[in-house]
Order: sequence, then structure tokens, then C-alpha cells
Amino acid sequence: MAPQQRSSEAAEKEKKPAELRPWFFLGGVKTAESKDTMQNMGITHILNVADNVRCFFPHDFAYLHIQIVDGGKDGGIVDAFKPAREFVEKAKNAGGKVLIHCLHGVNRSATTAMAVLMQMEGLTLADAFQHVKTQRAQVAVMKGNMAKIAAWERTQTGQCTRPDWLDCDQSMQEALQDDIWRVEQSSARGRAVDPAGGSAVDPFTLSYFQLKKWIAAEELLPPDVLRGCLAPAAMLRAIHTAGYAMSEAQMTKLCEMEAADGSLRMDRSNKLNQAWEAIKASQVFQKAESLPQEASRQPGMVRFVVISDTHGTHEQMGELPEGDVLLHCGDFTKAGKPDEVASFNRWLGLQPHPVKLLICGNHEVSLEKQSHGASSAALSSAQYLQDEAVEVTGGLLVYGTPWCPDSGRYPSAFMLPRGESMQGVWQQIPAGVDVLMSHGPPLGRGDCTGTGVHAGCQDLLREIQERVKPQLAVFGHVHSQGGCISSDGITTFANCAIVDEVTHQAKNLPFVFDLPAKR
Repeated sequence: MAPQQRSSEAAEKEKKPAELRPWFFLGGVKTAESKDTMQNMGITHILNVADNVRCFFPHDFAYLHIQIVDGGKDGGIVDAFKPAREFVEKAKNAGGKVLIHCLHGVNRSATTAMAVLMQMEGLTLADAFQHVKTQRAQVAVMKGNMAKIAAWERTQTGQCTRPDWLDCDQSMQEALQDDIWRVEQSSARGRAVDPAGGSAVDPFTLSYFQLKKWIAAEELLPPDVLRGCLAPAAMLRAIHTAGYAMSEAQMTKLCEMEAADGSLRMDRSNKLNQAWEAIKASQVFQKAESLPQEASRQPGMVRFVVISDTHGTHEQMGELPEGDVLLHCGDFTKAGKPDEVASFNRWLGLQPHPVKLLICGNHEVSLEKQSHGASSAALSSAQYLQDEAVEVTGGLLVYGTPWCPDSGRYPSAFMLPRGESMQGVWQQIPAGVDVLMSHGPPLGRGDCTGTGVHAGCQDLLREIQERVKPQLAVFGHVHSQGGCISSDGITTFANCAIVDEVTHQAKNLPFVFDLPAKR
């Protein structure tokens, strides 16, 4: 299929809303601005709950416009629940169909849609969320709105069926504080190395730290949006393009910061995407799959269960699939704090797999500063690998390395500049290992971010395909590609990230692979 055809099909798919009920549909602005799509579906009424999206066809549809500010901080969303229900109920009784939308159809409109179903059909919050999420998979309710609708349910019924949502406002602030702690740790370490061989504080770290503190203090971005911005440039793009209001003084200050620091305008996306465009025609892509979570065992096979990027959600994952070897490819913490490491280690000790191996990721800032022995002691429930191999069940060889290319992203651990530094790391990997664990992906294999930018390492891809040739290459790091799997005919590549990019909740299943034992 031609790229243009795929793009056209994707655009048409984005226009189609989710059917919550035969008379109630949930979508985003792409649906709301497509009169043909709505008329073909029989939509008669439109409930617009966005402050930043206009009502496009006031002469063709019956509208109710409730202007709710995005980000989860607008307390007016609860006040909208009753008029929203009345509007939908009236349309339904008249034989009409209602589209509810905001900008993306994942937060404000999803929250209000849940409240409408709860009022009209007596659903619990838990049931309403499950239904809305099932019908529209991209739904990602911000934590502020989670807390508000959970408190509203408790007020209305005397109980809350999602008590974990009640503390979301507090957890959001705690997450922001964890973020700042991590930045401070990176700043104190002076990660970057200057050409003369001495240490210097990473300029991207300083830019990130200063800019993020200022944005948080000025409340220019909702905390969840701010937390998802992984570089200074991403924060600036979010402010400039998301429509958040800024005063003249704030705009002046922002312009001053941009002018004073060139790193705030950085954009490395072209180089990585161009590198992929230059080699992708030579790449072989064959279908590859994880085994079912409860697949039966075959004699002579060694079962690997692989996870990555759990970011403190290990208790939410439920029971892991049974296997001989459990692998974790790093980022088991949110901020890298010692208490997070201890919590993960306790959970890891409860897992029944006979062999457990793990590497660190870029979030484990407290472990990067420690010796190998100290890190091994902190992670005593598994065997900690840092640029080393170990033989496991069936004589299979597993190699683990925590390093990622540093592209000036969010301040992090175990990162090195692209080029010679990263090449030196990959060249240590012995040829013929059966399973390669890295935190970051190779270029073009489960490495495309949510903004369409490749983030993987071309040097790692070259070493894997030309020299190492493992049966499995497992990794994480790029949350938007969690669950992505492919094969080049020799190596199966799998992005095993468990949390998703938007909510940072455990959404993806562990990978399960069987490899033939060598002895």
C-alpha cells in the first residue's frame, strides 16, 4: 500500500467517533469538523466540552457548548455533568444522536461522557470507564479529572468505585516533585564530559531544570502535560501550540529564555529520521509474535518473560506469565529514588521465575552513581547486569547493557553521546549471544516516538545485524512503541515497555518467548 493511501485511510479513521451507545458517540475535533462524517452517521446534536474548539456547523446541528479548560485543573467540569446529561437525554428522547467531543476526544469529553452514562444508566465509575476505554482505546483521562469525577461519584452515591482516582491530584504533585528531584540529581552529577576530558554540568539539564521550574511556578502547563515534555524544546512547543493563555510578561520572559539559551530551540529529529530513511529500504521486516500469556510449554524450550519501563507500576501488573527466565530492561522507577528501588526489589523477590535478570534505564539516577557491587546489593532479588553476559537455563547466553544515546533529552542516567562513546559500548557485546538486553532500541525497530521522531541508535542496529546476531533483542525506553515487535529473519526485536506514553500506567502485556535450549 502506498504511503499516501495509508495516510488517507488514517485520516478517515481519525474522523470516525467511538460508539458508546447507538445514540451517543465520542470523538475529537477531526470528527467535529467533518460535516459529512457526522451526517452520514446520523448525528443530530453536538456536545462540545472544549474551550479551545469552536462549534463548526451551528446551522446544521443542535449544539451545547460547555467551555472546559484542558489539563484536569478546571473544576467547572463537574458543573457540566448535569447539563450534559440533560442535553443528551433530550436528544435521545427525540430520536436523535449525540456526538460529544473536545480537542482530542480523550480527556474532557471522555470524562463528561462517563458522567452522562453514570447518570442516565446508573453505571458505576469503574464500569463507565471500562466501557468508554474499550470503545475508544486512546482515552487518557488526566489525573485532575480522575480525582474530580471520583469525588463526584462518592458525593452522588456515597461510595467511589475507583478509590485510586481520589488521590490523583496529590499523586500528580508528587510526580512533579519526583521529576524535579531527578533533575537536581543529574545537575549535581555533571553528566556531560567536555572535549578536554573534564566534567561539566550538562547544559540541557540546566535548561530543563530552570525552564520546568518556571513553567510549574507560572502554571503555564498542566502538570501531566509538563511531565510528558521530555526536553526543553518540547515544553516550548507545548506552550506555543496547545493554546494555553500567557500574559505579556510571561511571553516576554519566555522569549528572553529562548534567546539566552540555544539549547531551548534544539531539534535533532531530522538527523535521526534522515538516517532511517537512508537505510530502511535495505531492512527486512518479517512478522513476529509474542506467545500467549498462558501458552503451553514445549520440551527442550526455555521460556523468557520480558518486561521494561514499569516506572513504579509493578504492583499494578498482576500475576506475570510463568517462565524460566524473567528479564527487565530498565526504568523500573519513576525518579530513581532509593525507596523506589527498594520497593521494586521487594516485588521482584516475590516473582517465582527461577532466573531473574535486569539492567538499569535512564531513570535509575541513584544507581548510576553507585558501584556495581552496591547496585547489585540494592537489587538483590535478581542478577544485575551492566555490560556483561551470563549463561542461563539451557546454556543460553544473555547480555545486558543499560546505556542509551544522549540526545539532549530530559536529564537522565546511563546516557552517552552518540558516535564514538556509544560505539564503544556496543562493541563490547560479544558475538553470538542469544538474548541482548538494552534499555534503548536500535534505530527503526520500535523506536518511533509519539511525535513521529525516531529515537533509536543506528550503531546498535549495525552491531546487532552485522556482528552479534542474537535470537532476541529486547528493550524499552520509547513508551509509544511498547508492544512493537518485528524480525529481520535472524533477530526478533521487541519493545517491551509496560507503561504507555500518555498516562504512564501499566497498559501493555509482558512478552513471552520460547528459545530452544542448547544443552
